[in-house]
Amino acid sequence: MKTINVSELEGVALDYFVCKAAGLLDAYPQHKRPLSFATHWRSAGSKYLHPSTDWANGGPIIEKEDIRLFPDMMAVTTERGTEVYKKQGWKAQETATAYWIRKPVFTGPTPLIAAMRCYVASKLGETVEVPEELA
Repeated sequence: MKTINVSELEGVALDYFVCKAAGLLDAYPQHKRPLSFATHWRSAGSKYLHPSTDWANGGPIIEKEDIRLFPDMMAVTTERGTEVYKKQGWKAQETATAYWIRKPVFTGPTPLIAAMRCYVASKLGETVEVPEELA
């Protein structure tokens, strides 16, 4: 097992932890073991196993958990000295219930990856133990 930050999760490992956080692994006991999950995910796979790439799976989680998505912008100075903003990915944040509560922001190359990282961190913490089969 290897401990990594949720902000680094992607692919099969991210989908595994989204399913774990959502309790989907209990509904499909054959996928509770990481090796079984990874094998199924890398093959044709079922739709329920791809929340970080399929809006039909990730969208309802975003809506239910009230996760806010916005572009991750970076200021760049052009040769003329003009400052412009370029999108370099996406940010996701849980909507706070009170204005003084500052929730962590998670980034990703796509809105779904950013949102699913945010979801996993909100349910399982900002670091997770990743089994070798998922690395």
